Amino acid sequence: MPDLAKMAENGVRDEAAEKAQAQALIADLGCEDGRVREKARWALVKIGSPAVAFLLEAMKSRLEHVRQEAAEALTRIGDPAAAQAFVVALQDESQGVRWCAAEGLIALRREGLKALLRGLIAHAESPWFREGARHVLRAFSCGFLRGVVIPILEAFSDVAPLVEIPVAAEKALDELSDFGRFKRRHTDKVR
Repeated sequence: MPDLAKMAENGVRDEAAEKAQAQALIADLGCEDGRVREKARWALVKIGSPAVAFLLEAMKSRLEHVRQEAAEALTRIGDPAAAQAFVVALQDESQGVRWCAAEGLIALRREGLKALLRGLIAHAESPWFREGARHVLRAFSCGFLRGVVIPILEAFSDVAPLVEIPVAAEKALDELSDFGRFKRRHTDKVR
C-alpha cells in the first residue's frame, strides 16, 4: 500500500489508496483498545471524504463504540452526506452515539439543521430524538438562525408538543427554503 502521508506531503492524493486504507481502518474502530480506536478515528478524519462511505456504513454497526467512533469521525470531517445518518443516530440506544450525532448536525450548520427539521417532522414522537433535537436547536438559537429555531424550542414546551413540534419544524424548513431562494435571487441580481 502506498505511503499516504508522504504522498500528501507532496500534494498528491491517491483516492483509491485512501479508500483501501479507510476500509482497513474501519476494522480498527471495533477494537477493544480505545487507543487503537482513537488512532484509527484520527487517521480516518485525515483521509476525509474518501472515508465517508465507510464511516456511514460503520454507523450501522451493532457495536456501540464503532457507531460512536464513526459519528465522531464524521463530525470532524464535516461532509453533508452524513446528515441523514446523524438524524437516524439521534434515535440510537446509546446516549454517547446520540450526543455525537447531535454534535455532527451542529457541525454541518445549515445542512445539519435542515436534516434535523425533516427528522423532527417524522420522528417527534421519539423522546430520544427530541432530546437530541433540543440540543441541536439550542446551539443554533444563539446565531443568525435564532428567529427560525426559537419557535421550535417553544413548541417543546407547548401543551401538545407532539403535535406542535412537527408543525413548527415544517414552518422553519419552509423559512429556510424561502431564505435560500431569496438569497439566490438577490445574488443573481447583483451579478
